[in-house]
Amino acid sequence: ITVLVRSGASLQATNLDGDTPLQSFMKIVERSNGYAQRFRLPPREVDVLPKLACARALMAPDAQAVLLEGWLSPRMREVLRNTAQITYEEITTSTPVELHRMECTEYIPEETLTQVTKASSKKFYDGWGAIFCCVAGLLNEGLAPTVQRIKDAFTGKYDDDYQCFIEKGGLIEFALDAILDISENILIDPDILTDLKDIDFLPTTPLDMQFDIARFMCIMNGGGTWNSRGPYDDENDHLEVEVDEDDESYGDY
Repeated sequence: ITVLVRSGASLQATNLDGDTPLQSFMKIVERSNGYAQRFRLPPREVDVLPKLACARALMAPDAQAVLLEGWLSPRMREVLRNTAQITYEEITTSTPVELHRMECTEYIPEETLTQVTKASSKKFYDGWGAIFCCVAGLLNEGLAPTVQRIKDAFTGKYDDDYQCFIEKGGLIEFALDAILDISENILIDPDILTDLKDIDFLPTTPLDMQFDIARFMCIMNGGGTWNSRGPYDDENDHLEVEVDEDDESYGDY
């Protein structure tokens, strides 16, 4: 594609359906995305990188120029940042019992939640929230929130709550999985999208809805590992979180 474009092939040419090369390509992409989304499959390099390369080759130079690190569109970045920030704020104002019923907690597997005791629950959930805060901070700085960058942020500044979350079996991947899934649902639902007032002023790109690319770049190509996707709400429904109802500190963080 790149050779053809450099040789003078028009990006505005249309086929019998009236589609430009980019529009035609994105229709093919949407059909293939449906299968992976239906079965909650982790993205594969063999699928993601060729798709990203083709999409960029078919995009106009000004559209390519707005992509953060060559793949993250302004609209996706804003929704990811908004999701991470709002979720962090919800975590910091909720008790562990309330958190257990929140959407974001559905992305923590049962084997991890069963390690959380009454004594460790506050630190565990504070550490969970710290990851969301870190993701929002990276996006505010104009950096894609990869697993490695988040690890580096906590390595440079010791966080006892984060360490508790990790020691109980928590992973940064769980938080990124939650942020990406919740953000994708926000972009799909126009009623939710109207709450993001600034997004209408951001340019649109063909990569706005390509969350498989985001999952691959943030997690699998970003220093993480990923064998399955949440939410794990079905397997967590029977769990009960141990909390001390007399401990007033839960409402203060």
